[in-house]
Amino acid sequence: MLFVCDYCMKYMKHERTYRTHLHECKRRQPPGEEIYREKALAVFEVSGQEDKVYCQCLCLLAKLFLDHKTLYFDVEPFLFYVLCE
Repeated sequence: MLFVCDYCMKYMKHERTYRTHLHECKRRQPPGEEIYREKALAVFEVSGQEDKVYCQCLCLLAKLFLDHKTLYFDVEPFLFYVLCE
């Protein structure tokens, strides 16, 4: 099982480590700029150059679901769009 923080996208192998992280994690929304909001939904634009670790973790999470995904370390030239509820 893999535990992923909803806010910073860091992943952990053990639930105990995850629970400790939840108490210590300062984020309550994705990094980047909120570019759209309607009612309970918001879209954030996250720069791979400014928030490299977050974007790398996001790519690694996506790789679990997309067999052909190859990008996960060279994130600097890209913008990522994150939909939040």
